[in-house]
Order: sequence, then structure tokens, then C-alpha cells
Amino acid sequence: MKKTSIVLGVIAIIVLVVAGGYYLYTTMQAQKAELSQQNEILKYYPKPPDVINNSGGTVTGVFGALVNVEANDPADYLPHTDGTPVKKLTTGLNVTKNTKIAIVTLATGGTTKDGKLSDIKAGDEVRYWTDSNIRTTQVVDASLIQIIR
Repeated sequence: MKKTSIVLGVIAIIVLVVAGGYYLYTTMQAQKAELSQQNEILKYYPKPPDVINNSGGTVTGVFGALVNVEANDPADYLPHTDGTPVKKLTTGLNVTKNTKIAIVTLATGGTTKDGKLSDIKAGDEVRYWTDSNIRTTQVVDASLIQIIR
């Protein structure tokens, strides 16, 4: 009886060790596959830079010398396989005396002419440049705004 208990105990320990080893192996394989998948995704969809000084988007409003522009959030750069929309980020552009405004007409091959603040309307598509990092600053002084027509 005592030998039977010892043999059963040894068999139970062996079963536990084998089951534990299998569990650890499958867990490590899953983590390795997930890391490999993440590296593959980053190869085709690299992370945006930490400092972004230009962007573009849709004008949502003009309030005096402040132009609000809505654009895709650079932190939400990976594809949405579930069909959810990309997050948006609104940046306020201060139009200062040093801000240059240009109107770019695509229909004529991208010709450019000087513009002014009153040319910017809600719904316009714009590109803008600034000395500030738009990833960390919500309101920036624009150095150049291009109105795309």
C-alpha cells in the first residue's frame, strides 16, 4: 500500500511537471508570436515621430485670428480593422503678423497665390507649419497656412 501511494505520488508529480512545462511552453510561444506580429505591423506602419511641426486637415471654425483645424490624431496611426473611425485632434492656429497664408489651386497644377485670413472658411482643407510640436501643444502660432482649393 505504501509503495502504491509513493508510485501514485511520483506519477502525479510527473504529470504536474509535464502539464506545467506544456503551459509555460505554449504561453512563451504565444508571447513570441505576438511580439513577432507587433514587429511586423511596425515594419509596415511605423510609429509617427515624437515631434511634428506640420499637418493638415479641415477648418472647423475661424474665430478672429484663431483657426481651428481638425485632423487625424497622429497617436492613432494603426489601421482600424474593426471599422471604427480614426480619432481626431483639433489644433488651434494663431494667425500672427508673421504668418504667411497661401492659396494653392490644384486644378491649375498647384499654382500658389498670396492669401489672407479672411480667405479661410470653415470646411476648407488646409496644410500648416509651425515651430511648435502639434503632438504636445493644442494651440500653436502658425508660420504658414496653405488653403487647398
